Amino acid sequence: MEEISEDYLDAISRVLQVTPEEIKNFHDKPIFKNCNNRINAGYNNTYNFNSLENIEKLYQQILAEKDRIIQTLQKEIDTLKSSK
Repeated sequence: MEEISEDYLDAISRVLQVTPEEIKNFHDKPIFKNCNNRINAGYNNTYNFNSLENIEKLYQQILAEKDRIIQTLQKEIDTLKSSK
């Protein structure tokens, strides 16, 4: 195993937002063992991507909300102009 300086270890720990002791005590075998157990047990990660229709619906909702906000702001502008 390669040795690194304490300064370098401190810099790495700051970037990873962990303590140097956590890095020193890190063991990867339990992580990979857990991953292998999940795969062997039949657990698979499934990723749920939004369909194009769902994205289009969301986009239309965002545009409708934008239009509603513009109308509200326009009414407020008109009210302020007429109160002068």
